[in-house]
Amino acid sequence: SDETHATCIERVLIPIIPRIKAFLLPHGQSLSTEPFRRFTSKVLNDYVKVVLGPRPPETVALAEIKAVGCGCADCERLVSFFIGTETVHLIQEKPNVRRHLLEKLEVTRRWGVKWKTIVRTSPETLQVIKPASLAATTRWKERKERGLKFLQSIGAAAELSGILGSDYTIVANALGFRNPLAVK
Repeated sequence: SDETHATCIERVLIPIIPRIKAFLLPHGQSLSTEPFRRFTSKVLNDYVKVVLGPRPPETVALAEIKAVGCGCADCERLVSFFIGTETVHLIQEKPNVRRHLLEKLEVTRRWGVKWKTIVRTSPETLQVIKPASLAATTRWKERKERGLKFLQSIGAAAELSGILGSDYTIVANALGFRNPLAVK
């Protein structure tokens, strides 16, 4: 499945490339020599296509998310949750804090946010559930940042161009690598 492939790329293939690079260096080799070039290029291309994928549509503007609440510490935690990648947030607070947050949550209902009070706890717990679409943009940005850091760890533009060949521009642009290089 794509999810299994993505996990393999992120947890197995990406971490092994810096080790291969470190192993090759004392032997006068680099990732731009075969068969390492082809392997590294395939992993980078797969990262962009399978792990990163296309940017999801932004369902709610960041400014609108940051406008939720009054600015108090409890509301700020709620905003942080909406900006983050978690889809469930548990708030175990006193009744006055829960009432305050419930009032502020009302504006998020149209985004698909749901909430309920769990009464079997003391104090009661407010469970806030945001739709996956709200977390998708943040998750995509995190993957893009990780991919960019990985790309930068491999080498400069010239080395990356040697590894990626005609795919250099596609991979560099997808990950936000801002080191222009004319690829022949």
